[in-house]
Amino acid sequence: MKCPVFETIRGNNTKIKLLIVDDKTDNIEVAASVLAPDGFTLLYAESGVECLSIAESEQPDIILLDIMMPEMDGIETCKRLKANVATMHIAVIFLTAKIDDETLQQGFAAGGYDYISKPFSPTVLLSRVYNQLRIIYKQEALTRAQERLAKAEKNQLLGLLAGGIAHDFNNQLNGIMGFADLIKDRTVDAGIMSLADLITECGERCAIQISNLLAFVGKGKYQVSRINVLEIIQAAKNNVLEKYPYIEVVVNITVEEPIIVGDYSQIENVVNTVVMNAVEAMSKQEHGELIFDIASSADTEIESGFKLNKLKGSGYVQIRVSDNGVGIPQENIDRVFEPFFTTKDLSLGGGMSLAAAYGIVENHGGEINIRSTEGEGTAVTILLPVEAEPVDYSDTAEGLVGSIDEDYDYILVIDDNKMSRILLEDIIPAQSYRVLTASNGMQGLELFARFKSKIRLVFLDYIMPQMSGDEVLKRIMELDPDAVVYIVSGYKSEQSIADLLALGAKGFIKKPFKCRDIIEVI
Repeated sequence: MKCPVFETIRGNNTKIKLLIVDDKTDNIEVAASVLAPDGFTLLYAESGVECLSIAESEQPDIILLDIMMPEMDGIETCKRLKANVATMHIAVIFLTAKIDDETLQQGFAAGGYDYISKPFSPTVLLSRVYNQLRIIYKQEALTRAQERLAKAEKNQLLGLLAGGIAHDFNNQLNGIMGFADLIKDRTVDAGIMSLADLITECGERCAIQISNLLAFVGKGKYQVSRINVLEIIQAAKNNVLEKYPYIEVVVNITVEEPIIVGDYSQIENVVNTVVMNAVEAMSKQEHGELIFDIASSADTEIESGFKLNKLKGSGYVQIRVSDNGVGIPQENIDRVFEPFFTTKDLSLGGGMSLAAAYGIVENHGGEINIRSTEGEGTAVTILLPVEAEPVDYSDTAEGLVGSIDEDYDYILVIDDNKMSRILLEDIIPAQSYRVLTASNGMQGLELFARFKSKIRLVFLDYIMPQMSGDEVLKRIMELDPDAVVYIVSGYKSEQSIADLLALGAKGFIKKPFKCRDIIEVI
């Protein structure tokens, strides 16, 4: 009479523990003879005191508890179990001959879940146990669902927050870094140029943090192309061998061309993040070992812990990075992908790198999992969907730069951020073009309609009040289907960029941009 439903949920490798408590060994033997054939792990106690000790150390799923015992009866034992944080979650079923109303009322008040009267039939005992296991399963499933919902809601709120931060903060960074570039262009003073470089460096660090936050909430996959992950792994291997000679690097490959589709720089960032964490975990060892295992769904079995919801249809490429470092304490395993979670000195900065890696992998339709044993090492497994069919990405990879028409001598800038407009007004004339600026979409459309025959290029912000960038783009393309429009924004997803390209945009420039990004487009 095994319970296949519960075994499927808990996993076939996890046995159910039952603790039988009775002061008479004959009663224990009878219950054990019924339960043992069903494969339960059985524990035994002959007193309430012994029950409390075994329950805390062994953590059984269910306790079958006799009520009538000397020194400490079953009701008192149940009260103490429920008063202890370590054992209060354990289901207690009273197994007793004393079944009067008052005793049962006291038992349920003490925290009992059910009761079985002695003498019992094997069918009744097994039915009550399995019924309780089903309840336990439903409680566990509900808890998991609540955790997933809480995580989804947290990510949604983080996404809204990240979007607002990215838009406003990237606009300011745009000005800071852009004006720092202009300072360097207009001075020969080495000291001033050095200070301008420091400003740029600080701005770049801030931009990375914003990018990481967006990656965690699944935003910001900008340059989509075909990726051979072996190139990324080989580069990571060479970097480790060059900088950390005490680490031996092994690469095991069972697939000839592991091709995925995604953002090359982001996948590279994921691999480098995992590798650097592994290197750090081995930093105090005389000899470290870093192992890359590259495989595909065709030649490897997936380890437990992955849902594969998005990967079943297409198959996957597996990247496993293992080390023999210090490992991660079990209490931290479930938190390593949380934003800003770190076991380091907080003065060294927050830990967004693994959170960003998690978001990047999720945003690419994949999964990431981590297994670790403290003192022995860590293995991080990344699954990414394989390319379904060959796709030509040559257009998006090169930014879709339009042909140059010498009749155009104006560039139109539509951006509600003053600093961005001022920066572009300063950069563009140096490239021998005049500048038209608009602080909102309606004003930009008016200028485009008036001067469209003289406008060679439009730099269009996406997030603006009154009229959004996509609406402005639609109207510009209605006025001139051949218009060359570049979207400029610090907060866009891959899908929305694809939608804008489909509407007619020729490319995307991510804020904060540098002067050379604009010059290259012009």
